[in-house]
Amino acid sequence: MLFSCVVTGIINFLLSNLLLLQILQKYKKSLMLPSSTGPFTRPHPAIWRIVFGLSVLYFLFLVFLIFLNWDQVKTLMYWLDPNLRYATREADIMEYAVNCTTITWERILSHFDIFAFGHFAGWAMKALLIRSYGLCWTISITWELTELFFMHLLPNFAECWWDQVILDILLCNGGGIWLGMTVCRFLEMRTYHWASIKEIHSTTGKIKRAVLQFTPASWTYVRWFDPKSSFQRLAGIYLFMILWQLTELNTFFLKHIFVFQASHPLSWCRILLIGVITAPTVRQYYAYLTDYSV
Repeated sequence: MLFSCVVTGIINFLLSNLLLLQILQKYKKSLMLPSSTGPFTRPHPAIWRIVFGLSVLYFLFLVFLIFLNWDQVKTLMYWLDPNLRYATREADIMEYAVNCTTITWERILSHFDIFAFGHFAGWAMKALLIRSYGLCWTISITWELTELFFMHLLPNFAECWWDQVILDILLCNGGGIWLGMTVCRFLEMRTYHWASIKEIHSTTGKIKRAVLQFTPASWTYVRWFDPKSSFQRLAGIYLFMILWQLTELNTFFLKHIFVFQASHPLSWCRILLIGVITAPTVRQYYAYLTDYSV
């Protein structure tokens, strides 16, 4: 069964993507050229070339999955993890937005679990990537509206008003945005003067320099919104927010349609991969919108 679905997917993939494969074959060496390093060079350019290569492989894997039907994809998932045969949707075993008028400290504190921490940490990382209070808060609030619009399809989007407004928007999202932007302000004001580790003679200095290798070589001030922005730039920002919401929404639809828990490696490993790929992508997209020489 697994062999059959894989062979079917490969045949359909090859027949439908010969042109794409020819283009990739022609430009496959570009993955190792200096020009493919991207905007980041720390801790080493080779790491970001690997990230770029992984993004291409992930894209090809998604194209491969397009030519499989639902049963074939499920068979592939069962091969990766046989326990997924017994997985259930969270919406089938949990109730959401129940007794919203009953507000107690015990009930509020019960919402502060590992997922709440992940929510907070996720928004801290998003703020580090976007570096704009206005854009972060806009995405945060519109995401809660997105949950309301898709609540009839994804039952776990149903939340009590105090959970959505106070816990999500103000505490988890707002706290993460504040932390991320505070780190951004610190890195903007920092003076960058790098010395070779060979020029440092003390052991403590060498260790400190090695640790600092994992910090940015420089920090660029970001200004998404400008009073003199062109229509193209404004439209690009709106497109950026729409794509961001679709990426977030896709995570929930995937685990709902293919039935696996949010704690499963298929979920959080994909989120980590998307996060790493997004880092240079956001920087390059910002340069595309604001630097007309690019």
